[in-house]
Amino acid sequence: MVNKFESGCIYQLPLPRHGDLLQEIEAKVRSLFVNAGTLQFIGAVYEARVGYFDVESNEYVITEVDEFAEIASGMGTISEKDGETAVHVHVVLAGKSGRIYAGHLMPGSRIFVTELTIHEFDGPPQERRRDPETGLYIWQ
Repeated sequence: MVNKFESGCIYQLPLPRHGDLLQEIEAKVRSLFVNAGTLQFIGAVYEARVGYFDVESNEYVITEVDEFAEIASGMGTISEKDGETAVHVHVVLAGKSGRIYAGHLMPGSRIFVTELTIHEFDGPPQERRRDPETGLYIWQ
């Protein structure tokens, strides 16, 4: 299925220092009543949690990033899951040690500074539904 979206508003927002990165992104999306769109962000975190979905165990494996890290790339989608706005976010981090961390952004990433851009779409949101084959909530 292909949806053709018209461009809506573009929001550019700072996020509060020491806040939880995922929670602050979700809060901004909801406070602006955006239910369809994309987002991107850059900045840095004091610490972070990222994960990947392990298909063998059927669960997320979490990596704890216990060092200051630059957000080299942050991006996500805004859609609907079970009648609620759903934010799905991935991030690439460059740690001060030179190590790179990447994956699904999990709660527990503490903001140093972050600049968030939200690109809102006009029209109905994509809907995330549970895929019986993978067990994940994905666009149908």
